Amino acid sequence: MRSLTYQASKSELADFASKRELDTSGTLDDIRRRVREYLDRHPEEDAEGYPAAVAGPSTKTFTDARDAPRTPVILTLPVPPLRPPSSPVADDTKVINQIRKWGCRFG
Repeated sequence: MRSLTYQASKSELADFASKRELDTSGTLDDIRRRVREYLDRHPEEDAEGYPAAVAGPSTKTFTDARDAPRTPVILTLPVPPLRPPSSPVADDTKVINQIRKWGCRFG
């Protein structure tokens, strides 16, 4: 709500204020302050002038979890095909020797 008051032009804020019978005189900051105060006093209204959604009790609540509709969930994941390595398998001792030369220690 408040961020829209900073994005709106002076004429838009003055129009918003005049529809709500607020004082439209003064600088842009004065009008912003009045609009912010109005929105603080009337949280059910957003800066666009449309009623904001107010949280309330849900009409679709269940008294017991056993009353909730049950939908089975079936999850299937594609399994990628195994491919043979594109290069020949390196000798493990060569790889381990190179890691040792780099300074890695296993222990």
